[in-house]
Amino acid sequence: MALFKKSQVYDQNRQKTDDEDVRRSKNKVSAMFTSVLTVMKISGAVLSTNRYCGSKVKYMLHVIFCCIMQLIPIFNAFRFIGAFLSATVNPVLRHIAGGFYAMGTPVICFMIYGISSGTLLWEDGFKMIGTIVINLVAMFAITFKGASINSMAHQPLEELHNFDMSVLPDKTVHQIVIFTNRLTGPPIGVSVYGLFVIDYSTVLMVFGTIITYAVIAIQFTSTGFPSDSCLYNNTNVTFTT
Repeated sequence: MALFKKSQVYDQNRQKTDDEDVRRSKNKVSAMFTSVLTVMKISGAVLSTNRYCGSKVKYMLHVIFCCIMQLIPIFNAFRFIGAFLSATVNPVLRHIAGGFYAMGTPVICFMIYGISSGTLLWEDGFKMIGTIVINLVAMFAITFKGASINSMAHQPLEELHNFDMSVLPDKTVHQIVIFTNRLTGPPIGVSVYGLFVIDYSTVLMVFGTIITYAVIAIQFTSTGFPSDSCLYNNTNVTFTT
């Protein structure tokens, strides 16, 4: 009888510890979405020109988030966040990003080549400058958005490192270790057709690529061809054999 009571006390203490772990984990996961909810509140207020609507958007998102947290196991929440970002954002942004990277860079280089040739009218020059600015803004906007998604997907790694593993059940510790190994493995985010995953280093890569090809285009213009200079100077060339 005493052994049965002792077992009951142990089970109650174990349940209390698990409930406390769940509560702390929910707080940590909720803290991760604070910045996202704030952005949604500001966006709702700006779009509707009514601060009440912005608060309503934030409240609705918070209710949806709480419902999701009740439907899935708490320590699968971090895994759910990464899978949600990859499954919903990647299929859309990878085509947009790939299209802008494949078409935007050549367009910018051709526009720079046309401007540096010096044979265009002012109106055409301003149109080309506008095209360059639009392509640059679009490319860097997509790149920064993809980099922020990559950073958000890997953000749970810092939260998981702050857990006190000594008070967690063995099964939970095993799940955390598996998920941590996933976060430290291949990067999570927007994959441009499997070539690379957009992160903050991609910003430097895109900027360097545009600068490199722009310099080559300008050098092409300044060098020219001998036949071109002859035509511009209205000179005749006689070939003798």
